[in-house]
Amino acid sequence: MNKQPKFSGLDYNSQAKRLAKGKKFLEGMIDAPISTFMPPWNRYDANTLRALETLGFSTLSADNKKGEETQACKLNLLPYSCSLYRLRDAVKKSRTSSDPQPVIVVLFHEYDFKEINEKRGRISYQEVYALLNWVSSQADVRLLSISQATQVIDNLSAKRFLMNASPAG
Repeated sequence: MNKQPKFSGLDYNSQAKRLAKGKKFLEGMIDAPISTFMPPWNRYDANTLRALETLGFSTLSADNKKGEETQACKLNLLPYSCSLYRLRDAVKKSRTSSDPQPVIVVLFHEYDFKEINEKRGRISYQEVYALLNWVSSQADVRLLSISQATQVIDNLSAKRFLMNASPAG
């Protein structure tokens, strides 16, 4: 099995070629522009960021521990904040944030659901339903897609990204 990383560590041309091919494929499949990239396993580097900008991507959603690589980045940066089963805590914590527009990006995979993966699943469909009802009842919370967030949140720059980055460790 090839253990080569998907993006991080590859030269610029290799990354640009892979990204362009994937973007073209997805845009053809859904007949809509692709503007957000979520790198596999959150692995990206300066070449990835440069290729994304060159190919017309506007947003990167990935882990927020890549500080030095994002300093000159012109993309909107929306790193994930928590998993579904930690959303209530993230909402409560955001209420004490010094950020005037705190953002929570929820990351989940199919295997997070108990109904799909009994061993690895952490949340049931019923629990998600209850969680979404709770979130939508919170007067100070807006549910947005990543695309919507890039339209209504004032600043998703590298500077904000670095200011809100979790400390390494």
